[in-house]
Amino acid sequence: MKSIVQLIVALSLTLSTAKSDEAACAEALLWTLVALEKRAQQVGANAVIKIVSYYQKVEMSSATQFECHVGNVIVRVVLKGELVTIVGE
Repeated sequence: MKSIVQLIVALSLTLSTAKSDEAACAEALLWTLVALEKRAQQVGANAVIKIVSYYQKVEMSSATQFECHVGNVIVRVVLKGELVTIVGE
């Protein structure tokens, strides 16, 4: 059983200098996932579910892909998910 705590949007901006686009996107994804985890802990949730890419408020759902935008200097990944508390039955 789970109770929904709240929806959250997390954004990561990382520097893309001296990295391939793929490496820069992977790093930005990692930092965005860390931000979701930290926010869940702050509000007492123990899981983040239904995570989707949420660039410019447009959802993209995939089990294997995410949306990443690489500029000259900044790499941007935006994710949205539900912070929940999962309790045993």
